[in-house]
Amino acid sequence: IDYYYRVGSATSLEQLNRIEKELIDAFGAIPDKTKNLLLVASLKIGYKSTPVSQIDIQNSVLKIVIQPFGGEEQLVFLSRVGVYKHKALESVRFKEVSGGLLSVFLNISESGDAFDLLSDFVHLFDPIDTA
Repeated sequence: IDYYYRVGSATSLEQLNRIEKELIDAFGAIPDKTKNLLLVASLKIGYKSTPVSQIDIQNSVLKIVIQPFGGEEQLVFLSRVGVYKHKALESVRFKEVSGGLLSVFLNISESGDAFDLLSDFVHLFDPIDTA
């Protein structure tokens, strides 16, 4: 239970890596359910500084709900999504929902890995390089 709490309250990838090493040292190989818990925690940390308010997956479709954010930043994000490529991604579509929220739907290929796609997709929120 202590490890579960620590994984859920971790605020950095370094903390998660330390916890993972402790788990391996204490118990040996990590079961898939624990690996998934660590992956979800790492995604939570990665998306914390983004305008994403919800991530859901149903029937090979990732739904990412995004809060409104700065005009130029939102345009850059949308253009990045428009040219985004990933081995697990089949297609992308957008839908504006109530309250100015934007839903981005990522259709995952049959052999695609949602965790890998989400781990990569978060970089589309990186700050605009004005240099």
